[in-house]
Amino acid sequence: MLDNPIDPEASVLITKRQIVNRINREYGKRFTMGYLLASVGKRYMDDPDFVTNYTVIGDYTDDIFSRPDERQDEYARFLRDNPRAHSMGGAVYESRRFQRVLNLWQSKLGKSVRSVRNINELKQSPFRLLGIANRMDLAGDRDPRNNNEITFEPRSLGELHLLYGLVDPDFESSNGRAFPMVFVVSYRIPSLRFEGGVYRPLPETTGHPDCWIDDPSTKSSAWRSQCQGKPRFLRALDQDETRWKNKMQLWAQRFAALSDLRDSRGRVMFNNDFSNAVVNILDDIVKPENFLSLKSNTKIRDDEYELREWYTLTGNRRYRLIPRKLRREPFRCMQTSTELAAIVDKYWVRGGTPGVPSYLEQDLDMSSRDYSLGNSVAIQEDKAGYEVLRDVERNFLSTKYRTKSNGVRIWASRACGDTVGKMPFRMKQDNQLRDLITLTNIGRVKGDGAIWQLPRVSGSAEVKEKRRHAFAIRSCTGCHSQEGSTTGFHISNRLQNGESKLSPFLIGNSTSLSDRRMESRLVPNRITNRFTYGRANYEYNVLARREEFMHKVLRQQARMYENLMRPEMNH
Repeated sequence: MLDNPIDPEASVLITKRQIVNRINREYGKRFTMGYLLASVGKRYMDDPDFVTNYTVIGDYTDDIFSRPDERQDEYARFLRDNPRAHSMGGAVYESRRFQRVLNLWQSKLGKSVRSVRNINELKQSPFRLLGIANRMDLAGDRDPRNNNEITFEPRSLGELHLLYGLVDPDFESSNGRAFPMVFVVSYRIPSLRFEGGVYRPLPETTGHPDCWIDDPSTKSSAWRSQCQGKPRFLRALDQDETRWKNKMQLWAQRFAALSDLRDSRGRVMFNNDFSNAVVNILDDIVKPENFLSLKSNTKIRDDEYELREWYTLTGNRRYRLIPRKLRREPFRCMQTSTELAAIVDKYWVRGGTPGVPSYLEQDLDMSSRDYSLGNSVAIQEDKAGYEVLRDVERNFLSTKYRTKSNGVRIWASRACGDTVGKMPFRMKQDNQLRDLITLTNIGRVKGDGAIWQLPRVSGSAEVKEKRRHAFAIRSCTGCHSQEGSTTGFHISNRLQNGESKLSPFLIGNSTSLSDRRMESRLVPNRITNRFTYGRANYEYNVLARREEFMHKVLRQQARMYENLMRPEMNH
């Protein structure tokens, strides 16, 4: 199976600068962030079945970064006009921070991004590859918020993440450090077959490459003839654990083989052969049809971080990659509400819950058992596994609002205000009276990060804390703050010849590290991987946990959804 133990630096999270720098600048520069994002857009711009508002590829690419600044301006105007409104944490915006990205990109190109017509020009982009993360541990996860999003297809075999840092030469020269902005580009891992000694990716669907869209009314007659009634392969995997284990094992063998490239002293050789082997894996995953999302984390002040996400939209045959609501991140004002408590209570897995394996108990239900849920039946989210769906129209919270005499809906608990002017930005979507939104557009972490409070969840004091933490560690602002033993970044930006710092959440702390080489990689000012709240203590070493999961997958002992459980739990 393996000639050597799995080295997490080789098979789980690759951040060696000689490897990521080479992959970023060589191999035809096809793994630069600018080119990858543009490739996703080009796929749809070239598809006659899709309508686009973009005339050239640069227009599409510019839009990715100009849209969040437009939303930022909208937020500033909202707070100006509604001074009593709940904010999303921290202070009001002070700059159009994503304009920095476009300005730096324009400097590299010698012209505006919007004017670019040749996609290969966008390989010249101001982003430095920081790391390549094997996220097979996310196997079984999915995002059911909209059946017109590619994210709706389950990640039955997990994900691959490419991490990039913004390159700002003037900032680096003046400050002696990298600009504190990190991006994550995520891809779904496709299915593999192994024949003739070669690994080959299988098509994820039968027929047309866009068969993942559920609603045939949004597609052409060609789509209906090729796709309607055809099974999605990845969805079928989650219904057959034996096949799932076999397909997972193929990918685990490929990632684990990177740890076999060792010298005579038994050390992994991070050389050209290693980077070539990594690129062979990337070529089978990093494709537009596997793209999931873009995320960013920016240090906006000395003690404050901002988290954002972009997802694809393909409704009505129109493709866009735009800022979206943060997944599993409700508005903070909901933390004391009966509504958020009801979400957590609903998904909590008690002992003996029908249809849920015993190893998933004492946590939120992360299993995903029914992929037929569309907008019309999304109220049955109890069949789909834990999720914070975006609005009151789509889940059981439809019973937990009240409508005022003027037609405005508010949460029954009034935790987020009883008028539109008191509610947070975009809780009332586009000022429409009926919409009542659950998820925020922006996550803010200030200082060590505010600890999520859920005083209204059910159970004893011990059970209440288990439920609070299970929710909090899965939120963006919980994971990137003291709840997740970090301050802002889990993987920091770096200079060209530097090394990214990693959080204790990922690698443990300086006294518990089994590999002393990693000690110098700890994020400054964070020396502990523990979080204590009340009488509860939590301890993290996520890379070790992912390494353990890889061994289980190789032995075909891994169980579906087990690594979606909260990160401090042992199996």
